[in-house]
Amino acid sequence: MTIDAPIDMRAGPAPAAAFAAFDGLLAAPILPTLLRLALPNSIAMFGGTLVTVAETSYIGRLGTEPLAALRWCFRS
Repeated sequence: MTIDAPIDMRAGPAPAAAFAAFDGLLAAPILPTLLRLALPNSIAMFGGTLVTVAETSYIGRLGTEPLAALRWCFRS
């Protein structure tokens, strides 16, 4: 396997467009950037908590034994 490349491969300056996406992370204020990045994860965690509460409520209507079995299987 061979790679055809020119002999003179000087590294030129990186194009500004390549680093445009990172400019907001490096130059923006810290708190708004952290909140913007943390929002999707916070929404996902809140949704997971809602699903857990709904499942526990549903299994709890079946009785105490199924609820105890659910707790035994999914320890957390």
